[in-house]
Amino acid sequence: DPIRVVHHGGGIRKRHIEDFVRLAGLLREGVELDLVLVFRDENYREELLEQIESLESGRVRLVDPVPLREVAIKLNSYDVGLHMLWGESANHTYAMPNKLFEFIQARLCVATTPNREMKAFIAAHGIGITAADWSLEAMAEGLNGLDHARINEYKRRADAIAREYSAERAEAKYRWVVLDALAREAPEAAT
Repeated sequence: DPIRVVHHGGGIRKRHIEDFVRLAGLLREGVELDLVLVFRDENYREELLEQIESLESGRVRLVDPVPLREVAIKLNSYDVGLHMLWGESANHTYAMPNKLFEFIQARLCVATTPNREMKAFIAAHGIGITAADWSLEAMAEGLNGLDHARINEYKRRADAIAREYSAERAEAKYRWVVLDALAREAPEAAT
């Protein structure tokens, strides 16, 4: 079976989706990349389709998006969730994007660029890989080095932490914080 890698999100120029297409050209036989993207710019979609068609490997394709509530279910059919943020701007250094947690809820192996917080989180939980550096070649090397045994171990670890990082768990924490804050404010409001 091929190793099925997925990236999902906005098909937006500033996210450099063309880098994902170029990455697919570096993947070994047996590793495939699906891009599940929501486009607002039809011209950009057409440009990406042209780039995809120009690759002879056939290892990348655009896949229709699903409603947000179905993302984890859709992603679960994949092996690896891929997210690449280029460079170490302050925003990227501390980024913990929703995608990371959606990959966990889908019980996927996670693969990212070496942004500090994502790299530390992935390493602490043993749920995937980070590229050795910021190049497409380093990301391809990481993905090409995966096999199903390693992927399945990362997926088991993602499953083990999924409940801890679920929306339900976060909602309960926020509810407690809000209720606590309201309780502390109530006496002042009464005076």
